[in-house]
Amino acid sequence: MPPVIRMLALPAVLVAALDSPVIAHAATDRSMGLYVAKGMDTNLPEIPGRILEGDLRFDPTHLAAVSVLHLLPPPASWQPLFDRSGVPATRIGLEAVLAKHEGLQQHAEAAAAVTLRFGGWRIGMVRLHPMLGMGLSYAAGEPRYEDPPSRGDSDRRYRLQLFNVYELAWRLDDPQSRWEVITRIHHRSGLYGIVAPRGVGSNFLGIGLRRSF
Repeated sequence: MPPVIRMLALPAVLVAALDSPVIAHAATDRSMGLYVAKGMDTNLPEIPGRILEGDLRFDPTHLAAVSVLHLLPPPASWQPLFDRSGVPATRIGLEAVLAKHEGLQQHAEAAAAVTLRFGGWRIGMVRLHPMLGMGLSYAAGEPRYEDPPSRGDSDRRYRLQLFNVYELAWRLDDPQSRWEVITRIHHRSGLYGIVAPRGVGSNFLGIGLRRSF
């Protein structure tokens, strides 16, 4: 079986194991998750193609993170737009993340983002929920692993950067389900020079578990 197929099949298997009828309960709007992620020697636009090709390149650095997500109904003025776009179950949310880095950089990181979580698609017994998030991230130490500025002082690193989340959550297609497996990209960058100089940033590819309460 190709590595990419195994990677995509793993979340579905984990969801099925966790969400047995014995432990399934009603999901709510608040959830907490844990995930681990490994640094990638790949620019953000290249990651989808590398995943499809099975050509992921990792560096010896990683993070462990805890996240808290609170989902909210979208503003009334937004709902018609979501309905016309074919994603009527879209929710906005607020996510807070605390992470600890080890390896090529060793520091804590705090981040917060506004998210959009889509109603998703059913694939067999599993429902797949995409989520996008954007906010700010602050590194409590010097993020030495991250790319330096494309121009200027190549030894300088920037603690405050844009924080982006690109996530797929895998949950049993059951309204009583509380558990889901999350696969996500944990991204920091300068937002093309707005938050920090062009070229700075990092990408981490991760997997974890989330439980709603």
